[in-house]
Amino acid sequence: MLDKRVRVPMMAGIIVYGISILLSVLCALNTPMIVNIFSTIEYDGRVFPITIIGSLITLALYIAFYFIMNSCKGKHNRVIGIIMLIAYCLPSIGNYFLTMAGSVLAARQGEESLVALSAVSQAISIVTLPFNLAAGVLIVVAMGRFGIIGDITASEEKMTEDNVYYGG
Repeated sequence: MLDKRVRVPMMAGIIVYGISILLSVLCALNTPMIVNIFSTIEYDGRVFPITIIGSLITLALYIAFYFIMNSCKGKHNRVIGIIMLIAYCLPSIGNYFLTMAGSVLAARQGEESLVALSAVSQAISIVTLPFNLAAGVLIVVAMGRFGIIGDITASEEKMTEDNVYYGG
């Protein structure tokens, strides 16, 4: 079983990031209202930024991290933690290219579509920033703790108790 000091921030980070994705989808579904807030054009269609798919992939990665942490049982935590920290950085590189691809596709559909995509993307960024920031911190804290904390055997616990000086 995963240590509570790792499990709690990891689950909280996954939940907060899931809320962020839900807010992104809600913004995409309310495209006409958001376009009216950010621009003067009349746009009746819907724009679905492709970066939402990247966010879903990132959420799947976080869930995979949780299951990997849960299945390790204290073996090679440091190496696995370092590998997960490296893998944690990869989705941001992928999201950069997804954003570029989405902009190119929207530009090919016309200027109104590009303006709508820009408005929706900006709204998503504004709404999800606090959630993404909190989720990122929680996930990194969980991965850091996972890399440091190992299973303490009964003999190690006994040695620790013997080495404590209580004064007197």
